[in-house]
Amino acid sequence: FNLQKNTVLVSKTNQFLVEDLMARGGYGCVVKCRKVETEERVAIKLVKRSQYDSGVNEMKIFKTLRQFKGGNTNIVKFLEHFEHNNHFCLAFEMLDINLYEFIRCRYFFPLDVNEIRVLAQQLLVALKVLKELRVTHRDIKCDNIMLVDRVSQPLRVKLIDFGLSTRTYSMRNYVFKQPLSYRSPDVILDFPLDEAIDMWGLGCVLAFLYLGRHLFPSRAEYETLSVMVKLLGKPHDTLLTFGLSTGRFFKCVKGEFTYTWLLKTTEEYYNDSGEVVVLRPGVHSDLSCLDDLQKKRPEPKNPLEKRDLLSFIDLLKKMLDMNPSRRIAPLKALNHEFITMAHLSADSSSSYVIASQTKMIKVNEEEPEVENSTSAGPSLPQESLDSTPHVDGNKDSAKKTAEQKQ
Repeated sequence: FNLQKNTVLVSKTNQFLVEDLMARGGYGCVVKCRKVETEERVAIKLVKRSQYDSGVNEMKIFKTLRQFKGGNTNIVKFLEHFEHNNHFCLAFEMLDINLYEFIRCRYFFPLDVNEIRVLAQQLLVALKVLKELRVTHRDIKCDNIMLVDRVSQPLRVKLIDFGLSTRTYSMRNYVFKQPLSYRSPDVILDFPLDEAIDMWGLGCVLAFLYLGRHLFPSRAEYETLSVMVKLLGKPHDTLLTFGLSTGRFFKCVKGEFTYTWLLKTTEEYYNDSGEVVVLRPGVHSDLSCLDDLQKKRPEPKNPLEKRDLLSFIDLLKKMLDMNPSRRIAPLKALNHEFITMAHLSADSSSSYVIASQTKMIKVNEEEPEVENSTSAGPSLPQESLDSTPHVDGNKDSAKKTAEQKQ
């Protein structure tokens, strides 16, 4: 659909003047709007009619997130929902740019390890909240992580886009699958799913920030899986036995009393599937395991930086475990030495440690509460979450009001 600039969107409690198109995708579009009454800028997601159920699902997920009564969640603040011309609309706080755009603005120059830590800690807090509420995001990727404000709050981020999220206890392998560069082996092989797929996605995000490129290729599932097996090893044979799609990629080799699964060669895969796969070179080509990631950076002159890098790689290996039951959980990851900086505590006077601590302290300063936020609990108007979406039925009156305000 084509939403014109200066269109007025009307909810039960607010009128929003459309100022600019921010993003467009298969779900619909996101527009930058100004609240007519307060001049506050907000982002409004208009969901296509064909994706209406996705919009309703996202609203319900935010209703669940409202149950969290802790501190900052590092999740985008949801304000309200309504309808415009039969399109489901969700209003959110205005944020800056996503992580992929941020790295692209740097010409894909990677972040320093102590900068990655700052982002990792915030996103692990978000995953911890989701796990506590038994919600799985299902689409963790750089595009769905937004910087709050590059100028005033550098490295502060929030998780967005819950249109594909679900309650963990009701999750199954849906037709939609996240982009291959972030897709977990659990999804590719049709294992029983849980929130561990979000931790895998976050691991892929952190690897991207370290490399400035995606660790796993995004052209074909076989190619992606083959790189995973090369760098991480294959899932346990017992787990592979329960994968509904294991036989598509692996062959079972039986012994007298045992059996094992082996990844098919490209020729075997072609003979069985008819799909031609070309294993192209990539950032993974000169890696044999994740420990080799340290070769992607010049040797640190400061031994503390080397220690920090090795600690980061150790956490990354735990996030990218091929066996989902062994994949690190958010709380345990938050207590990993890379996040707590315990491995650097003996050298607190070092300039590198001081700079690293300063980055963490600055971004973790308490964020002021925003009215109508999901983290604010009872201050969120009940109708914003629980009522039937408001249908915009008086556009002419709304437009006239907006013009008077101008």
